[in-house]
Amino acid sequence: LKPHIQKEPLISSKFGWKFVGLTEREHNVECKFVDQDGDEHVVATQYVIGGDGAGSRVRKNIDIDLTGGPV
Repeated sequence: LKPHIQKEPLISSKFGWKFVGLTEREHNVECKFVDQDGDEHVVATQYVIGGDGAGSRVRKNIDIDLTGGPV
């Protein structure tokens, strides 16, 4: 997925940032990240996708249980 994201000019990607949490606002979602230098960043967006695996911090942050099991 990473090479496809990096080729897409409409996607701004920040690999190496750690997701800390999110806050749902009336018209957007604010996500908080920490970069590799320890600096915090807040990104406002309309949608958030938790594509960070079975231990998804995004999914846990919004209290969505993991369903299913190993395939």
